[in-house]
Amino acid sequence: MLASLLPGLRDLRNPLTAGLLLLATLYVLLASSVERVHEQARIGDGLQSLSDRLGERGWAVIAAVVAYLLGSIYLTVSRRWLRNLALRQLPRLTTEASVDVDKLSPLEVLRAPFSRTSVRRLGLLRTPHYSQVLAQNVCVEILFSGGHRLLGINKDLYDQYDRLKAEAEFRDAVAAPALLFVVVALFDLRLGLAGEGTIVVLASIASYLLFSQARRLDREANSMYAHSIADGLISSPYLDDPLKYGRTRWVVKSNPAPPGAPATASPGPTAPGSREAGGGGARRR
Repeated sequence: MLASLLPGLRDLRNPLTAGLLLLATLYVLLASSVERVHEQARIGDGLQSLSDRLGERGWAVIAAVVAYLLGSIYLTVSRRWLRNLALRQLPRLTTEASVDVDKLSPLEVLRAPFSRTSVRRLGLLRTPHYSQVLAQNVCVEILFSGGHRLLGINKDLYDQYDRLKAEAEFRDAVAAPALLFVVVALFDLRLGLAGEGTIVVLASIASYLLFSQARRLDREANSMYAHSIADGLISSPYLDDPLKYGRTRWVVKSNPAPPGAPATASPGPTAPGSREAGGGGARRR
């Protein structure tokens, strides 16, 4: 029974945590203004009666609901930004994956949504030579799929994938709002320039570590999904029907490789609805 409740608890934990931090930030930022308005405003009998009936516990419940809604909006925006960031890294990552080098640079550790090994295996699924078109389009589908196909094939593997995703999302939910709360709270504490500067630096380092851990966990989950496709455990819509699903701006055009060089492809914009020979971009879902 506990296992069936975990997904719901995870879905509640992330927006509620982010929302509470953002709500606390807004309270610290606007507390003096709100108290001033409350003192000057005249509260009607109906609102005063409702406030008395709710009491502190009632207002706490309302605050939790508001925090959840606020956190949900924040996570929706941040997830879209992070996914777009990952999509922008795919052309370079899928090009460099043709080289047999697995080590990522410090900047790639923060940005790369897949390991080079997993991307290279995807590019070799249907051809003896590495295909960037194939690798990039399957990677796009993994970023948009959410692991649903893995759930129907291997429950244990999906649980591991889902746990990694949940831990990454929790760190993303905490990193920026926590840093924002610390910065706003410091203005209210007035600890002096040296003290405030030290705390901001420490909070920034902690936020950076949370963000980098989130990217590592997310990359591990995506790479696990990619290896599952490469191992033949699951397929993808693009592999099933490349003409049907190769219709968006994420498609890449093939360039002939120079003699002796591995076959690669460079990104190029195409009009929605176009079809490239040998494949195309994954349908955005």
